Amino acid sequence: MLTRLRRILTGERVAPGSGRADARIAVAALLIEAAEMDRDFSSIERLAIEDGLRHWFGLSEEETRRLVASAGVERGDSHDLVRFTRPVKEAYSHEERVALMELIWRIVLADGSVDDYEANLMRRIAGLLYVSDQENGAARKRAAAARTEAGLDPGTKLG
Repeated sequence: MLTRLRRILTGERVAPGSGRADARIAVAALLIEAAEMDRDFSSIERLAIEDGLRHWFGLSEEETRRLVASAGVERGDSHDLVRFTRPVKEAYSHEERVALMELIWRIVLADGSVDDYEANLMRRIAGLLYVSDQENGAARKRAAAARTEAGLDPGTKLG
């Protein structure tokens, strides 16, 4: 963040596409935050994160592991969502941000339940990404439907 501020103040040019690189780490960090919100980061959630990132960014397994590791380091113990939603908001269109909400819901739903902390997190992320409550709700329903279509726990309690 300080490097970015220095670049802005000194007029230093930023390499093209670096916003997307920052957004990749931010997306991964948001997925990790969603998985850890209920204090039970299961192997199912980890696999869902890796699968989601591979498909979202078209990454290899090795690239995905590196991205998850980088996001974990960047995230640390910080729960500052703005730090991760800002690069996403700047790098992606509204439609892409709505699709990202569906991906995050898939992570939240991966363990078969949504607790109050997870629901609250999703409302906060949606607000910070300028995704409406209606769009967030529709993304949640699509994620739950995908889970049911895959034959995973169709009786999941959704809140």
